[in-house]
This record gives sequence, C-alpha cells and structure tokens, in this order.
Amino acid sequence: MYALRLSLSRPLVLTARAAPHVSRQLALYTIILERMYQAASTGVCSPVLSNVYLDKLDQYVETVLLPAYNRGEARRTNPAYTALERPIARAKRVGTPRETAALRQQMRQLPSQDPHDPQYRRLRYVRYADDWLLGFAGPKAEAEEIKRHLRVFLRDTLKLELSEL
Repeated sequence: MYALRLSLSRPLVLTARAAPHVSRQLALYTIILERMYQAASTGVCSPVLSNVYLDKLDQYVETVLLPAYNRGEARRTNPAYTALERPIARAKRVGTPRETAALRQQMRQLPSQDPHDPQYRRLRYVRYADDWLLGFAGPKAEAEEIKRHLRVFLRDTLKLELSEL
C-alpha cells in the first residue's frame, strides 16, 4: 500500500466515508492521524477554515479518483493457499495429526487472497482538517499516476503545493 500526504501545518478534524468492509483500514488511518495531533493545541477557526477550503479536495477525490481507481469487489483467492485445502482434508481423514499440523502451518504462511490480483484495486481516502492520507492497493505506477493527478488539482484549483515527504 502506498500513502500520499499533504500538510499545511494546521490542526485537523477527521472526515471519512467508507463501506463496512473498509472500517479496519480506516480505523488504522484514524489512529495514525489522531496520534499525530494528540499534543496539538490550536484555535477554533483553523480547523473550520481548513475544512471549508479542502472540501473541494474531498469532492475531487470522491467523484473523480475513487471511481477511477477502485476496481473489483474482492481479491481472488490465492491458488497456492487453496491447493493446500485438499491435502489438509485428506490428512485429517487418513494422516497423522502431525502431518495435518504441518500442512496447516504451511497454509498459515500464505495469504488467503492473491496480493497481486490484476483485477483488484482499492483507493482509500482520509482527511483530518489539513492533513490527508490516500492508501492505494495496487501497482506503484498507478500510485504515482494518482499523485500526479492530485498535484495538478492542488496546484491549479486550490493553489497549493503537494509536499514531498
């Protein structure tokens, strides 16, 4: 997963929309952003102004980037993982418990879903006032393309520069 970040050094207010199956990932992003600003103490106007100004960024990401870069309902299953299901079932029936345990341990070392599924892409967006994160499950080339789109939008529409962190 690749993350992009913008910082204008202002306090933050969290806004995020997600489907239920994404809640764990967004919860992680939320924790990261909240820890970044636990010690911050600021005025009331700054977060409000950030939210008003960056609403255009929210709209752009939600209407342009998310529909363009989210593909597939779920990742396909990992063939190596599913190939071990039959031997485990056979070992449970006729094999020894030690053989079954060894096959299960081998299965636990593999991801159940294919991490390189070409039909699956997922882009996630979280903003906390003037800081935001984009998480992307997909190839690095597409993540760089998203970054270029954002850089152009921020420069041309919002008159902001994307920081290179």
